[in-house]
Amino acid sequence: MEITLNKKDETFGSLKVQLVESDYQEGVKKRAKEFGKKAQVKGFRPGKIPHGVIMQMAGDNLIAEEVYSLLSESIKQYLSDNKLKTIGEPIPSEEDNKRVIDWKKDKSFDFNYDLGLIPDFKAELSSKDKFDYYKIKVDKKVLDEANKNLQKQHAKQNEVDSVEVNDFVYGEIKPEGQEAEGKETLLLTERLTKKGAKLFEGKSAGDIVTFDPKAIFEEEKYVGYFLDVPEEEVNAVSGEYEYKITKITRQEAPELNQDFFDITLGKDQATNEKEYLVKLEELVGANYIKDTDAKLYFDIQEKIVEKSGLKISEKFAKRWLLATNKELTTEKIEADLGKYIREIKWSIIKNQLAIDNDIKVEDQAIKNKAGEMLQAQYFGGQAVPEEMIPMFENFVDNYLKEGEGRNYYGIVEQVLADELFVDFKSKVTLKEKSVSIEEFQKIIEKG
Repeated sequence: MEITLNKKDETFGSLKVQLVESDYQEGVKKRAKEFGKKAQVKGFRPGKIPHGVIMQMAGDNLIAEEVYSLLSESIKQYLSDNKLKTIGEPIPSEEDNKRVIDWKKDKSFDFNYDLGLIPDFKAELSSKDKFDYYKIKVDKKVLDEANKNLQKQHAKQNEVDSVEVNDFVYGEIKPEGQEAEGKETLLLTERLTKKGAKLFEGKSAGDIVTFDPKAIFEEEKYVGYFLDVPEEEVNAVSGEYEYKITKITRQEAPELNQDFFDITLGKDQATNEKEYLVKLEELVGANYIKDTDAKLYFDIQEKIVEKSGLKISEKFAKRWLLATNKELTTEKIEADLGKYIREIKWSIIKNQLAIDNDIKVEDQAIKNKAGEMLQAQYFGGQAVPEEMIPMFENFVDNYLKEGEGRNYYGIVEQVLADELFVDFKSKVTLKEKSVSIEEFQKIIEKG
């Protein structure tokens, strides 16, 4: 076997691998022997099938399997031996992608691969690197909104006799004149236009309201939710519909008592309204810290990428993105090429920083991170009930095993990002800036 590197420039190269029959012959014989132990061939006992018969039956596949396995291992070893850093794995050249191999006839093979080479670069931070670190003010308006949302989330639903603004109206919907029974659905009056709300105001269970669904909702998407039709089919909706009201419920804001404090904050976190509001302010502020940390992390990434001066081959990057992401098209890549190039650069730099700073992702940290995510998702951030802890731990383990590795590596990336962020903050100079939520949103929009 002969492997030759043709380095076009510091970011792009091609690899030529030449194989002759003696390179793969022994491997094919071993594969044929293993195949013969399992194959069922009339007239021969398992394990006693002649080599020639096996090769007639499956020789093409056995040769291809051995050649590609040998290619993979040899290229990996070549890159390691020559200390070549690449973007992902080498990919077959465009010419090789079009070639058809005759595994029966051909005895020697030439394979050509494209390489996205990673040149040497420096990725470092110091106290000379200065960043704005935003602190969002939790003013009365923000706190009132958070309290209102919590009360709405935990409100009681009471059945009432007639419709008022913001009520929940249950009923059966069908096209006007249709004899068959209607489909059960729920109408949220807060999603209606003023004209639409007027149609229902004062109506009671048993009343039938006739209307054009596309004319009464504030946003078209609510038409799809109401009629239970896919978004792409909403345009086809036309004509009048009949809605027979079966039940009306109204939210009753919960009392700010101990039960409410325990449900929203956790048991015994507050014993009166004043303590509740202080704790709520802390929680709202903590939620905003996640957003401001994300902004700082992004800003630091941008600075590191810029300072590194890292160059990559756009030509290779485009081909690699297409080869490794089934959902991407050439058009999508071209439209957002700058974003994709930046993501590739950051991925390279991030891994190098982890090595340079001896940052390791430990198994326990992975489990802890997955547990935090699932706890927030299923328990609203509240502590897992003691009697459910063993079951929850098993749930976390199963989550990390599922998704063909995507779940596990997704959590690994999150843990690595957390570790890097702590390291970044310890090295740079931060200037705290107090801003309102509206000001912060404008900052985010500007990028």
